[in-house]
Order: sequence, then structure tokens, then C-alpha cells
Amino acid sequence: MKSLISYTTILIIALLCGLSPLSAQYTLAVNGAFTFGSNTRSLELGNSVVNQQGHYGYQFNLINGYHLKESNFEITSRVGFKHLVSNGDFQQTPFSTETYRLLLGLGGLYHFESKVVVGALFILENNLDFDDFIAQTSDLFRYSFQGEVYYPIWNKLDGFFHYSIALTPLSDHYLVTNPQHQMALGLKYNVL
Repeated sequence: MKSLISYTTILIIALLCGLSPLSAQYTLAVNGAFTFGSNTRSLELGNSVVNQQGHYGYQFNLINGYHLKESNFEITSRVGFKHLVSNGDFQQTPFSTETYRLLLGLGGLYHFESKVVVGALFILENNLDFDDFIAQTSDLFRYSFQGEVYYPIWNKLDGFFHYSIALTPLSDHYLVTNPQHQMALGLKYNVL
């Protein structure tokens, strides 16, 4: 965990130092969203099929960025958390799970003249709940790719849609509580 924090800190400092000679406007925003997800394949645990009925929850993010002046491009990062509830049955026994995930993201946004914004990010999140988080365990983190679209609603308020697909790890026991495909609908408030 310490090495991840060190690498992330170095990446952010290098990014900020690399932008200093460029003319860029700092941006700050917060967002909240209803999140829902699904898996595209059947999941098995111990050679028994897991019947999933739904994954839903919410997420909140703090978004930082640098909008390059005289350009439509913005470098963006975010820190947030996600709460997901999953329901289903396993070996004819109903189950319900609840999980919390810390989200870290880095990517870019493109601002169109129509004020619509599209973006792509790489997302890192914990793969295990914090009470199960052991440094010697493999597969501690999930890596995802996220596409997003923002549409201005009013003044500093945007509506948005995110689609996220987990790239790795894709073990069935992780996907029961945190599905591979996730979508979010929500609102973003642009502070700066």
C-alpha cells in the first residue's frame, strides 16, 4: 500500500510540474451518482452457479483537473468512494452483500463547443473490503477503464453518465460483490 501511495504521489507531482510551463486553469468539482451493474457471464463458486438478481448503490467523487488554455483538453483526477449492494441466491439460499470501495482515477476530458464533455479514465479501487485488506494478499486492487459523458443542466450543474468495465482481476468471487460492468447516472457540481 505504501508503494502505491508513493508511486501515485510521484505521478501527481510529475504531472503538476510538467504542467507548470503550460497555461492551464485549475478545476474542482464534486459529483454523486446512482450506480448499477451486471456481469455478462454466469458466475460459479465451488462448481455451483451463483444466480445474481442485481447490483446497485451510490458513489461520490472529488474531481480535480487542469483545463489547458487555448485547448479543449483537460487532465483530470478523482478520489471517491462507492457503496454497492448485491442480491441473489447460491445453492438455493438467498444472499445479500454490501461493500465499500475507495476509487482513484486519472485520465482526460475533451470539451466540445456545445459544452458537452466526454472523457476516459483509468480507475484503481480496492478489490477487498477494508477489514479483509491484507498486504500479503494478491489481487488487492481492481483496474478498470471508464468512459463518461457530461451535459450542462444549469449554471455550474452537469448531469453525467459513466460506464466502467473492470479489466483485471476478473475472478468470479470478486465479481459477486463488485460486477464487471457498472454504469452511473448522477449530478456534478463545478466548484471552480
